[in-house]
Amino acid sequence: MYYPAILIEDAIMGGVIVILPDMPGLVTTGDTMDIALDNVQDAVEHYLRDAETAPHPSDLDEVKQNEAFQKYNGVPALVHVDLGFLEERKR
Repeated sequence: MYYPAILIEDAIMGGVIVILPDMPGLVTTGDTMDIALDNVQDAVEHYLRDAETAPHPSDLDEVKQNEAFQKYNGVPALVHVDLGFLEERKR
């Protein structure tokens, strides 16, 4: 499933910050864009560790209204998240 994300360059520490607005509080980082995006899967699995289902993805245009997107000059993106771990836990 693809979730909208906000990508923000971390001007202070360097690297990239990734925020998934559909999962409030979920933030992950990486030294490079590739590493930050690779870290999304682990962050989502941790975020949903006690959940039975995942939130439905918002429309990418809705993300552009997000405060973090506007305040930090974020870049909108769609990131792939494999939600198969939710099904595996039910077994």
